[in-house]
Amino acid sequence: MNEICTTTKTVDTRTRLLEAAHTLIWQNSYSSVSVDDICRRANVNKGSFYHFFPSKNSLAIAALEDHWNTMLPDLLKIMTASVKPNVKIKQLAQYIYLQQKEKFDQIGHVCGCPYAALGSEMSMQDESLRKAVETKLDNAIGYLEKILEEAAAAGMIDERNIKEKAREMDMFIIGIMTTSRVRNTLDLFTHDLEHGLLRIAGFD
Repeated sequence: MNEICTTTKTVDTRTRLLEAAHTLIWQNSYSSVSVDDICRRANVNKGSFYHFFPSKNSLAIAALEDHWNTMLPDLLKIMTASVKPNVKIKQLAQYIYLQQKEKFDQIGHVCGCPYAALGSEMSMQDESLRKAVETKLDNAIGYLEKILEEAAAAGMIDERNIKEKAREMDMFIIGIMTTSRVRNTLDLFTHDLEHGLLRIAGFD
């Protein structure tokens, strides 16, 4: 019984650190958030922090992975839905909007893309962080490619330049997120995101 309680407490402590790091870095920036800030947010002492993570860098990388794994079931649900590829793109656009709206409702500010924000800040300072962000962005492009390949196989779009279109769609999403963060408005998600993705894919 004690072993179960200890294991649960250990998992809970690590999870709180991951969630605190992701939230604080996403809402602010990597450089402005300290280990002390993360520990206070997670209600964890510094000793516990360094028990799980040797540095803020390692925690940030783990938090990126944890956030991606949290989203993955929703992304897979969209990918495997029994609907046409253009509907999947619409569902993806709606999912992105709802993610941003949830944060906006909590703090009153659009947070944008956590991966792009961290990557643009730290890419010239920390190669391990840059690489971790790049991997997640490549994963996102891979899902977009699968939707486009499905659409091409169904004769809904031109089968040429699938990889290029997927990259353009990913850049468009990041652009929408970044501009929305700067302007602090959700309007681009409701007015432009879905239409722009469909247009780039070749549906419009």
